[in-house]
Amino acid sequence: MTPAAYAHMLPLAARLADGLRGLISKHGLNWSVTELGARCEFQFCATSPKTGAEAEAAFHDSLQMALHLYLINRGILITPFHNMTLCTPQTTPADVDTLIATLDEGLTELLAIPGARA
Repeated sequence: MTPAAYAHMLPLAARLADGLRGLISKHGLNWSVTELGARCEFQFCATSPKTGAEAEAAFHDSLQMALHLYLINRGILITPFHNMTLCTPQTTPADVDTLIATLDEGLTELLAIPGARA
């Protein structure tokens, strides 16, 4: 927990949050992004949850599992029990870009399935 670590992590987390918001917009999803320090999380609801109950109500287990499996099969692991990411002192801009690009590919494939938006 040093100023140098935060100076590295916080801009990357902002870059990631912006990238996630861009994907949500690009794909016309009714999702949101919560950003707190070096932590970002995307949720399957239009407004970021304010309580644990709201966060739980936004869970979509099968969608979450599908996205996590897609990412894992491409060498990317995000927090397995929800869609939280954390930028660390070791995270690079390339890591953030790879996550955004891979998630974009996964969403493109998923949304191409007939009835996927239902």
